[in-house]
Amino acid sequence: MPDETIKSKRPIKGSFVIIGGVLMLTLVLFIPFPSLMLDILWGLNLLLVLLTFLIILHFKKVNDLSLLPTCLLILTIFSLLIQISFASLILTKGEALDSWIIHTLSLLMMLLGGIQDLITGAITFIIFNIVIALIFTKACTRVSEVAARVSLYFLPGKQMTIDTEYASGTITEEEAIARKNDLQHESDFYGAMDGASKFISGYLKACLFITALSIIGGIAIGTLFKGETIYNAMMTYMPLSFCNGFLALLICFMESNIVGITVTKAVLTNEFYKEPLSPPDPIRIELGFGLIPLVDKGRGANFLELLKKNAPSAYRGVGNKNS
Repeated sequence: MPDETIKSKRPIKGSFVIIGGVLMLTLVLFIPFPSLMLDILWGLNLLLVLLTFLIILHFKKVNDLSLLPTCLLILTIFSLLIQISFASLILTKGEALDSWIIHTLSLLMMLLGGIQDLITGAITFIIFNIVIALIFTKACTRVSEVAARVSLYFLPGKQMTIDTEYASGTITEEEAIARKNDLQHESDFYGAMDGASKFISGYLKACLFITALSIIGGIAIGTLFKGETIYNAMMTYMPLSFCNGFLALLICFMESNIVGITVTKAVLTNEFYKEPLSPPDPIRIELGFGLIPLVDKGRGANFLELLKKNAPSAYRGVGNKNS
């Protein structure tokens, strides 16, 4: 009875975590937070991603990470909404934006020095984006897809292996049911990770769209409504938009690494069907009285030597024990 109570509480706790994440996402989407609050939320998002990255380095079984795809989905949506909120503040405030994270990143990337620094920052942003898009995100998406397909392909064979072991009496009914449940959870996990990786890939495309739209919209607002020149509008909105894009790309980079490391490590550490072979049963041969000379070494018989020589390697040496 206590075990059943413990098992029934686990999905409830997971549901509360998911519900809390959805509520936080709703608040970020519909409430216009100030810059300081967005800085805190982005730092919290980065901290959660880093904690997730550290957790996956210590897991032992796939079933220990059943909530990981859902957590990645929530973190990705959370990061996307924060980027949208930052983009809205950039377009409305412009130079008056008082975000500590964006201004600090602008200084580190030297985007506020002049047109040359701005071009350098734009090229760096494009290179960083291409590296993440073509190498990390694309590769992790492919690895997750292959792992999901392989898991589904070998699932019937693994289930048949369990049925065969149960029919032969090697395992009990409870062990067979538990192993089948583990197989189903493993297959569901790989499928969910495949979906999460595709969602992260879509998040990367959304980052590019939001960054480009922030640059174009900022230049249009600066020139049409604030009376700025195109050069001044570019020097105002492009550095802020690039920094906002860099923040989103950093989260995307970390989440892509989480997906890739999780899937590859789960494949390498899955020793579920790599059990050591049990030693073979000894062979016993019964001969009639008239055939004793065939196995009598005193009369020069070599029947046992021929038997051991032609037998499989796993059974060699059995004859010495029973001779």
